[in-house]
Amino acid sequence: MEKKAATAAPNEIRKMKNIFCRCMSLYELKGRDYSIVIKIQDGTMADQKATEKKAEEKKTRRPSALKRDLQGEKRRLRNRSFRSSVSTAIKALETALEKKEEPAKIQSQLREIHSIVDKGVKRGIYKLNKGSRTKSRLSARCAKAQ
Repeated sequence: MEKKAATAAPNEIRKMKNIFCRCMSLYELKGRDYSIVIKIQDGTMADQKATEKKAEEKKTRRPSALKRDLQGEKRRLRNRSFRSSVSTAIKALETALEKKEEPAKIQSQLREIHSIVDKGVKRGIYKLNKGSRTKSRLSARCAKAQ
């Protein structure tokens, strides 16, 4: 805290500090006889220590944790690619239904989608109910269109 004029009363300065506590920047307070600059940091000392501790924990990661991260990333990309292929097949079926193509072609596409979704359920990419719900809705849509 810097005083620019020596005429400021100490209790007034304390009041001003209380007003601006928990703010992070410089404040210039001007009165009739005085002008002071207050720099107050955000948070308490415990908060600062906690953030420092978290930063240290992030630095020291075990090799097994790093390997799990790599494996998870590989699985995520593989699952994403599989889900993308399923949604592409579903869109192809929906366009075939909109164009009112022949029923044999629609049924073959539907069988293909059922097979792909079942493989996804078996691999754990989709849950069982999600796979069943998707197949049921597509079958109902195909039956309604024909």
